[in-house]
Amino acid sequence: MTIAEELKKFPLFKSVELNELEALASMMQQQSFPQGAVLFEKDQPGDAMYLIRTGRIRVFLRDPQGNEITFRHFGPGQVVGEFALIDDKPRSASAEAAEPLEVMTLSREHFLALLRERPILGVEMMRNLAERVRYTTNYLEKLFSAINLLVNSEYEQAIKEMSITTDEDEIQNLINAFVQMVTKLREREAALNQAALRSEDKRI
Repeated sequence: MTIAEELKKFPLFKSVELNELEALASMMQQQSFPQGAVLFEKDQPGDAMYLIRTGRIRVFLRDPQGNEITFRHFGPGQVVGEFALIDDKPRSASAEAAEPLEVMTLSREHFLALLRERPILGVEMMRNLAERVRYTTNYLEKLFSAINLLVNSEYEQAIKEMSITTDEDEIQNLINAFVQMVTKLREREAALNQAALRSEDKRI
């Protein structure tokens, strides 16, 4: 199977003709990462996207105490960091290789060159990216709002913020994982408060 044929299997390129993908393949870089390798950190410039061939990528954030909160894993056939190609903004989360990883990367520089040299390819990619942006933006906004509530220990409001449903399994799994995490944090804080009260009673 050629690289172009492999690219055709990614949803991002589902409507792109094979001859256009051959040009794209020549601009992509193949990379390997060992387990635990950091691909990028939150707030770093978003300058490339990663197409996973084998292995998995873990996407996570760190809370104010430095604890890592895993939001999801991406596997073969999925893309990470595609928004970096169009918004030129810093990374919104960190990512590392959850296991030995092989990816194909496309830099923002090469993507912009494609827009100039092969407008049809660029338009098709932009259309597929736009579909994903429209579908996920609302949920991502709710997620970051809920994280801010969580930092302030507003657990009930954080759960309420994420109490939504969607037909996209990936986003729904993210929502469910977040709600479960908040529930556990709330239970742990309640247990600590009870232990503190019992300790106070004994001293009295």
